Amino acid sequence: MTSAASCNAEGGTSRLLFLGSLSLKGMIAANTSVDNFAMFTKPRHTHPTKYLFVGNCGTAVGLTEEAVEAFFDHLGAVDVIFPQERKSFSHIFVVFDDEGVAEGVLHSLDGKPCHGLGNRVLAAKYADLKEEKVG
Repeated sequence: MTSAASCNAEGGTSRLLFLGSLSLKGMIAANTSVDNFAMFTKPRHTHPTKYLFVGNCGTAVGLTEEAVEAFFDHLGAVDVIFPQERKSFSHIFVVFDDEGVAEGVLHSLDGKPCHGLGNRVLAAKYADLKEEKVG
């Protein structure tokens, strides 16, 4: 699957092409008994991961879950995780198959107006899964 995204940055347009596979979506979707949003930690580092925290993106800023999912599906995301505890939210987590795709998406979106999301300027950062405490 090839997908493309473009966001406008100071008059210029950056365009990315991605090859994606949807193998992780089933793994996360199968975990329906837990709050998948709680599986992630807030951004604390800059090293690439296959998980992104995306701020200024949600129902609290006038976007629908459907529009957000469609936008990130188009970028090769395998899942978009919305908070379950609130009806209105302003950030999400996005899962990709690999760090390279996530890195490309982060660099194309962070701090740039995105046409596919109502020209919102997104704040994208790397995220991680929470580590389970043992003992």
